[in-house]
Amino acid sequence: MPECQRCFTTGRKCLGYERSYSFKITTSKTWPKGGNAKKVTHEEGRSDGVIDQTRSFAEPNLQAPLCMQLGQTAVVCDAFSSVFMDLLFPKNTDLRQNVNSPGSWISSLATLLSSRNETLNQGLLALYTGFVGRKNGDAALINRSAELYSNALHGLRRSDIWVRQKPSPVDIASALASIMIFSRVELLAGEGANGGYMAHIKGAKKEDPNYLTHKAIEAVITLPTLCEYADRLDATVFQPEKKVRRGLLTTQYLLNCASIVENNLDQWLPEMTAVTPCPIVIEASDAEINISPQPHDIGVTAAQASDLWMLHWSLTIRFNLLIRQLHNRFSTLSALVSDPIQLSADLKNLGKDYNTLDRFADYIRRTLDKGLADNTLQAQGVMAYFFNLHWYWEQRNNIEQKNWCIQSLRNMANNQRLGLDVQVVKNPQKRPSLSAPFLADDFI
Repeated sequence: MPECQRCFTTGRKCLGYERSYSFKITTSKTWPKGGNAKKVTHEEGRSDGVIDQTRSFAEPNLQAPLCMQLGQTAVVCDAFSSVFMDLLFPKNTDLRQNVNSPGSWISSLATLLSSRNETLNQGLLALYTGFVGRKNGDAALINRSAELYSNALHGLRRSDIWVRQKPSPVDIASALASIMIFSRVELLAGEGANGGYMAHIKGAKKEDPNYLTHKAIEAVITLPTLCEYADRLDATVFQPEKKVRRGLLTTQYLLNCASIVENNLDQWLPEMTAVTPCPIVIEASDAEINISPQPHDIGVTAAQASDLWMLHWSLTIRFNLLIRQLHNRFSTLSALVSDPIQLSADLKNLGKDYNTLDRFADYIRRTLDKGLADNTLQAQGVMAYFFNLHWYWEQRNNIEQKNWCIQSLRNMANNQRLGLDVQVVKNPQKRPSLSAPFLADDFI
């Protein structure tokens, strides 16, 4: 996968950016790794230098990969590059034939992308061709990237995911992955612009317009990886008893990591509420919010306030569903042994109750209602919040709320103000520029 010398930003200028590109292909041997995950050597039965993912996952002293190292103080490019690697290269894919030059990578796209849906494939191709086109100054490749991008966006708009009563998890994941890829393409098209969450920042600064959003990302940077590990934990059959105990230790470790995420969120919330007006009227009895008096010259727009508050509520809901998933797995494994390890009181009490989560879900709905009416929310964010809300009510088995989410998504798809449209505008040099109202540099 092509990378610049300093960071993976899809060719975009950033702090420390170097114009002299040094390309390489990321393989299983050069995949970024962090922590002290044990490497399996030839003496241990393997000679390819690949980390044994199953073994490192099962060990109770599991070290986090680079994208979830605890104690990170900034959103680093490696945290995002691993996401691209997961999307572009399936695990266990033999890429040794592609290590000679970046050009050989494109020849294997048909194989690499064959198992993904067309919209996501077009988005990935748009990202790659746009990167190489800008690196080489190739107007034809840049134009091809714009065409792929436009086709992919319209493909997402025409998708029947908006009209299904029960979209499958795979369909939802593909739609969200497409949205993520589209946002990277938009960043690539705006090469050289300031800000943006793909910039190589070494720490969010208070004078930055997106400071609070960056801080929220920093607070939960490990959450996607924790969710992935929790799913892998649920899918693993632990037998015999020795493996059951290893599973208990792994679950305990993930709960400890989750407690750090909760502490990070607890530290971010007061800073956000101190300067960000809440977009809806909160019940006075809701002690979890603790809204401070709002100054008038804070420079936070209504749209930014809606995004920040819904980011808080949505992250809290997602995090607490993870906690419940881990608690349930720990209980299931504990029932398989006579003397299981015990969780500390802090880990047992980790998370919020359903009454609080139901209120947060209601706040998201009310904010979405207000945002859709006022057209203050970006469609990219609206879709993410709707999907998250629908998944929460799926877990709660609330048919009425699920149906509201589905109907609102249908309405949004037909709403011209929030339509998934993209405009391709060519300047006299026929170098296309892309613009989309929902792909903003300041939104996750």
